[in-house]
Amino acid sequence: MYGERLSVLFDHATAWLHREKVLLPGVSVLTRLVAAARERAVANLYEVVVERPRLVDTVGVCSGSRL
Repeated sequence: MYGERLSVLFDHATAWLHREKVLLPGVSVLTRLVAAARERAVANLYEVVVERPRLVDTVGVCSGSRL
């Protein structure tokens, strides 16, 4: 996860689905799926950072703040 905007992630998801010949869902459905996947990725990253206090010190994240 590199912090891409949702529109970039949406474009990547649409291109992958098209390339894999998957029936594309409606725009609103795909938008919700992309947003949910991005939120899960950020939450997972946050959990990894919290579990490694030295990593938090290295990147300079304030205690208790979200990424």
